[in-house]
Amino acid sequence: MASNPAKALRISHRYRPKFTPWTADEAKRFLKAARDDRWYALYSVALALGLRRGEA
Repeated sequence: MASNPAKALRISHRYRPKFTPWTADEAKRFLKAARDDRWYALYSVALALGLRRGEA
């Protein structure tokens, strides 16, 4: 029977940022404040899809 040696690996993550996602009300307030910004479309898509900064 074949075994997977990767199952025994333990990866230590030194950098794991802690964050609290915005609530729906916080996101709405942000979009309302950013309405006249030239990046508004990007912000709204990023919030709708849950994109991270690098993905946007």
